[in-house]
Amino acid sequence: MCACTTDDDLVMSTVAVVSSCLLKGTTCVVLHAGAFVADGQALLFIGPEFAGKSSLALAAWRSGLPLVGEVRQRLACHGTVARWHNRAVRQGTRPMSSLRGLTPLAIFLLLGLAVFALDGWRDGDAGERTIVVTEAQLASIREQWAAQWDRPPTDEELAGLVEDAVKEETLYREALRLGLDRGDTIVRRRLAQKMTFMLEDGAGVAPPTEDELEAFHATRGERYREPRRTTFVHVFLSDDRRADPAGDARALLDELARSDGNDWRQRGDPFMLLREYADRTDQEIAELFGDHFAAALPDLTPDVWHGPIRSAYGTHLVRVVARSESRTPSFNEVRDRVVEDLVAERRREQNEAAFDALRARYEVLMPEATANGSP
Repeated sequence: MCACTTDDDLVMSTVAVVSSCLLKGTTCVVLHAGAFVADGQALLFIGPEFAGKSSLALAAWRSGLPLVGEVRQRLACHGTVARWHNRAVRQGTRPMSSLRGLTPLAIFLLLGLAVFALDGWRDGDAGERTIVVTEAQLASIREQWAAQWDRPPTDEELAGLVEDAVKEETLYREALRLGLDRGDTIVRRRLAQKMTFMLEDGAGVAPPTEDELEAFHATRGERYREPRRTTFVHVFLSDDRRADPAGDARALLDELARSDGNDWRQRGDPFMLLREYADRTDQEIAELFGDHFAAALPDLTPDVWHGPIRSAYGTHLVRVVARSESRTPSFNEVRDRVVEDLVAERRREQNEAAFDALRARYEVLMPEATANGSP
């Protein structure tokens, strides 16, 4: 098999292959061989298919040696040549079977068709290898540069930016030509994401009526229910620093009850988080300190120190500063949120319907064991 590195090599190889095929129409011996001229002598090399004869012939041709033939050679059947032919057959190089009836006109037409087809293929490939930089692309490059550097690019900078864009386009096309986009998980996910965006962009949702909004709010009232929120401060006592943190907490609780309430910041041990928290929900408090700590706060009387209360960190004294109980706001208070939620739900339904329509175009075949529910 030859390695065609240039268009001329490709033309030479194609013409050689076509010519060798046409030699089948002769009655003389046709050897599976190549030949070129060196120092006034013809050199013939014989070998089985894919042995490298074409590559050797083209290498000789590119170096300037006249190429007599690349794939098969026609020899007159007399004297030494006939003996050579018989020896070649014994060594595994067999003569080509003849195809009788080919006229010179037929040979000429076949050669012309082969060259015409090759030329058309080369023209098509040349079109794919043309990179056109449009005015719109230049304007976009300038705008991106100006947005980053707050000035238009110089001619030299613009030339460099264009070259970077051409380099990216070149590598992109070559990657597609080599099929590098196939079998790549990241590329698959990105394309699937872009397709999802297209489905979402194409889902137009009409504005809901007032009756539809009120009905939506009535069936989903818990969604808009405001949770209880608590503002509190605490003093922390570390298990690592104290032998009896609970006992120390009870003693400190008495001190805080007798104090004016402003020196609590200097009491206790250092704490890795905050000492004050404002308007935190029960869920947020549980995520910070643990469920046991969060469950104890709703029963604490505001503006009074309580404890000891355990958390995921250790022992605390806690004073609730303010608390707002859970409530369900009226429709008018949350109308804007209701509009957003209803439109989003309808768009999601339309997206799912659009995907189901795409999914229906495909048949999914599963292994028989999996299809029957077996692992």
